[in-house]
Amino acid sequence: MDQQHTHATPLSPPQVRIDWRRLVKWLLATLIVPVLLAILFDLLIATLPILTLITSLICIPVATIFVSRAILSEMDRVLTVLAPEVPELENDTVENPNGAGSAGARA
Repeated sequence: MDQQHTHATPLSPPQVRIDWRRLVKWLLATLIVPVLLAILFDLLIATLPILTLITSLICIPVATIFVSRAILSEMDRVLTVLAPEVPELENDTVENPNGAGSAGARA
């Protein structure tokens, strides 16, 4: 058998993508749509720009919180797939083969 074809190819990480549609939905629902509606109502009621300012003061922090939480949960999902947690060893004591040192020494 040919030597070049016998070694195994390294495994590539699984293809995982961030669900950007979910992030856009949160942004639309918490910031863009409410502010656009406020601008529309301001123009219709002729209270320009009071309603827009109030809506912006409320919606910008709310959108920041919800979109940031969505981004962090997406990153957590991707990292869980790409780099799963390795279980920790239960006994992490260091044993010296020649018997020197204390018996309960830890790393």
